[in-house]
Amino acid sequence: MVLPDLGNAAFEGFATVISMLNVWQILKDKEVKGVSAWPTIGFTMWGIWNLFYYPFLGQTYSAIAAGGMITVNATWLYLYWKYTRGTNKNFHRNPESFFRPR
Repeated sequence: MVLPDLGNAAFEGFATVISMLNVWQILKDKEVKGVSAWPTIGFTMWGIWNLFYYPFLGQTYSAIAAGGMITVNATWLYLYWKYTRGTNKNFHRNPESFFRPR
């Protein structure tokens, strides 16, 4: 089962690299506009599930790649929170505003 594991890990690794483009863009722009945090939250939760599921299937390389994807998604979510929390003056009274598209 090494070949399917390596193939899946390659896709996860590619997804990690292209997701880094979103992180770099936020770092460059120092702002977030026109996106919602929900998709990234969903994919992060899926990645956490994969950390359990891939080893169960014996797919070590895929589990490692999933860890990379979780790290990138968590970084993006942190930056999203960092750059959007000050744009809503009601953020502390209305924390669900974190999830509205900017």
